[in-house]
Amino acid sequence: MCGNSHERGLGLKSYRDERDPGVDDDAIVGALRSTVVVGEDYQGLPGIVSTGVMDALMICHGAWQAGVTLMDKSVLPRPPLVLTKSFSMEVNDRLPPGTEIEITTKAVEVKDAKEPFRVKVTMELRAAGDDDHGGEAFRCATGEATYVKVGAVRSMW
Repeated sequence: MCGNSHERGLGLKSYRDERDPGVDDDAIVGALRSTVVVGEDYQGLPGIVSTGVMDALMICHGAWQAGVTLMDKSVLPRPPLVLTKSFSMEVNDRLPPGTEIEITTKAVEVKDAKEPFRVKVTMELRAAGDDDHGGEAFRCATGEATYVKVGAVRSMW
């Protein structure tokens, strides 16, 4: 649903965040980020994107963060398959449909001494500015998830 392999999906594509992150002692490896526009088809209430869509985007993007973290630590050719073990999200503000959003994630804990390998990821979903926020970008939601490795490396489409 979230990625670009689904014809009617949300078109989420995750990339390494090349911006200067500053000093961040919590991050284990580099952050990932994605930008996407969620259309009006995904409204839960008029003028508000469903929080279910928001958490799906964050879970999917976080899964890539966990996979990339394990790939980098184990020097794998591609990220391994991971499964969301736990997830929590705090909604800070509504997400208006048709607004460009940016999702950023970072790995804050890795347990890879023995199977199952686990990665804890923090995430943030921000929306581009709108009239209600004076044109300034604003935080819509934050979250935290734990992912476990469940299989070999994933295919890259």
